[in-house]
Amino acid sequence: MAIIHQNIRALRQSLDVNQQKFGDLFDLSRPAVGAYEEERAEPKIDLLVRMAKHFHVSLDDLLTKDLDLDPQKTQNKLLLVQNSDYVHYIKAFGDPQYLSSLTELKLPFLDSRIAFRAFEHMGNEMNFNNSGIFYGDVVLGIKTTPDKLQNRLIYTVVCPQRILTRRLLHSDKAVLTFGTENPNFPNFTIEASQILEIWGIEQRLGQVF
Repeated sequence: MAIIHQNIRALRQSLDVNQQKFGDLFDLSRPAVGAYEEERAEPKIDLLVRMAKHFHVSLDDLLTKDLDLDPQKTQNKLLLVQNSDYVHYIKAFGDPQYLSSLTELKLPFLDSRIAFRAFEHMGNEMNFNNSGIFYGDVVLGIKTTPDKLQNRLIYTVVCPQRILTRRLLHSDKAVLTFGTENPNFPNFTIEASQILEIWGIEQRLGQVF
């Protein structure tokens, strides 16, 4: 089987959906998906571009790399904290039973040695001039601690009252000041001791729903 056909099947299987549901994502019929997977038809480049964007892989990897058998990465599941989960997450973020109830995302080819978490972004503070993180986007982060932060990077901060995604402007270890991309919103200052969790944002996935 040619690599592209194999990869289309691997992407579908990473979502655990049938050919019809996979086809619905890309305005394809079930027979068309079957033909691509079984090497009876060749997908057009515009379709491959859309697939690559949807699954956050490069077009080059989609065309040339065995995505199903990459020895360094797997089709990881992530826990997704949606806007509707924020209040409960703040109260129970350390409870394994609660965490098991969160929505799981499958994103192909994340490094399986790293624990990621996904947060659905609320608000318009982090976008300006049609650029940045928009309401409903999902950001992907790696857990860290207040003493390891770097100025100018973006973090999702879990506080006793809310969860915010902001850019770190200044830290003196005890007090941290975060800013927004949109100048119409104020900065946010918090004592490090008040932070429940903090996640260094690695990627904006866009809306996944």
